[in-house]
Amino acid sequence: MAIGRLMVYRQLVLTLILMLVFWTFYARLYRRESFRWWGLAWTTFVAHLAVIALVLQLAPEWTLLKSGLILFSVVARFLQVPLLVFAAGSMSLEESRVRRWLGPGLGVALIAGALSFAVSFMYRDQPVISFSLRSLPAALGLVAASLFYALSLFKRWQRNRSSMATALAGSSCLLYALVQCLYSPV
Repeated sequence: MAIGRLMVYRQLVLTLILMLVFWTFYARLYRRESFRWWGLAWTTFVAHLAVIALVLQLAPEWTLLKSGLILFSVVARFLQVPLLVFAAGSMSLEESRVRRWLGPGLGVALIAGALSFAVSFMYRDQPVISFSLRSLPAALGLVAASLFYALSLFKRWQRNRSSMATALAGSSCLLYALVQCLYSPV
């Protein structure tokens, strides 16, 4: 358990630093919509990690506070999926088309997060199963969103013969999808 806590704290600190650097660059440099969606997706991931760090400080019993925090963390994790899809979509679609899907996309993520939490809550007496039931659907969603993002970046790279940075970013998304597949809680 102590190793798990340490890993969450390290990941939180590193992701928080990277997110702050990203938003600083975003505010001063390129204000593209795809960057904004991407930044929002990773901001929800920081929120997820921060809440998980708080939950790890609580007793193992499911109290109202702990349940509320876990629900928030699950929903934040699920929100990362449509935000990454919007980031990928805004690279190739006009912004009005992306915004048209904003409400439905976020709504589906909120409902999926709430359902995932509800099912995991029913198995709260079995921590491993409960954790898997609330984590696996989000991880699979992130795999799909990362693959879509990678595909969008590779299409952009092929179409525009843009910089190697686009291909590198696409490769990073592909690698992230692979990591999500390998480390999904099953």
